[in-house]
This record gives sequence, C-alpha cells and structure tokens, in this order.
Amino acid sequence: MKYLATGLVLVCTLGAINPSVATSPDRQPDYCTGFSYDACSRIRSTIETGIRPPYCAPGFGLVGSGLTPEQQRICYAQPLDAAELKEERAWNDREAAWQAAQKQKIEDARAMVRESWAGYGDLIERIETGYKCGVLEQLPSNVAVQRLQGVMESEKDRAGLIGDTTMSVQDFTATRVRVGKCSRLTLSAAMRGFIAGLSSN
Repeated sequence: MKYLATGLVLVCTLGAINPSVATSPDRQPDYCTGFSYDACSRIRSTIETGIRPPYCAPGFGLVGSGLTPEQQRICYAQPLDAAELKEERAWNDREAAWQAAQKQKIEDARAMVRESWAGYGDLIERIETGYKCGVLEQLPSNVAVQRLQGVMESEKDRAGLIGDTTMSVQDFTATRVRVGKCSRLTLSAAMRGFIAGLSSN
C-alpha cells in the first residue's frame, strides 16, 4: 500500500511538471480523431482561443480551397455564431443556385447539340443506305461519314462539351442511324453532288 501511494504521488508530480504525461493522446478531444498528438495540440490551441480564423470563411470545405486537413478540422470544430451561421447558409444557397444554373447550362448545350446532330444523323443514314443499296461506293461513303462526324465533334466542342462522355458522336451515330430500305432511297443529283464534295475536299 505504501508503494502504491508513492507511485501515485510520483505520477501526479510528473503530470504537474510535464502536462503531456497527464494528458495522454488517448484522452484527446473528439475533433482530434485521426490526427497525431502533435497535430491535435496545434488544433486545440487554435480552437481554445475562441477566435474563428479568417481562413474559415464560407466555402472552406470545398475542393481547391487550399486549406490543410488541420485547418479544415479547426473550421469544422469551431461553432459559428448567429451572424456567421446566417452568412454560411446564404453562401451555401448561392453556391447551390450557381451549381443548378451550371447544370442547366450544360443540359441546354447538350439539347442544342443533339438537335443539330439529328440533321447530320439523317445525312449519315442516307449515305449508309446508299452504300448498302449499291448507289454509292464504299470509299466515298466512308469518307463522307467521317467528315460529317468530324463536324459533329466540332459542334460539341464549340458548345463547351469537350470531354463530356455522355455526348459521344460514335454512340449517337450507332444508336440513331438506321439503314433504310432500298425501295425508299431517294438521292437527288444535288445530294449526290453534296456527298461527292464531302469525300473529295
């Protein structure tokens, strides 16, 4: 019993001299979860000032904000006052409205391009049908189709849809172009001249 009491006195004395003994990493606050003891000390020292750092402005949690994981944890751990909470909500509302506007802008661009592509799809369909029915030769037909698809790709790029995987010219052509019946094929002299011009330029 005497040795136990002596040990307790020694531990308490060490804790008074070195706070790190009394406050072990196992007793870190919840907001320190996932951080080292040293990182937690830095986080805690900032939070305990009660002053919200300037970098905790609305939007601090967005990708590209430039904040370190420690800074983000500080911002999340510190409560907002009424004015800051109102500002945060207003900022989130503006961000959501901007995101919705951007999404609608993209959908409008897609619709515009698809509408234009429909006309090219009709041309490609007539060319493919003409080749199937022996009215057009293979090489001019292939070149004409490739050039029409190139024009379609250019329209997609101009609409700001570069890299949009939902807008594939090849997929559009594969799903929308249907080779028609030879009995219904109509290729006027003007149309044949147009196709010849595509394949020769």
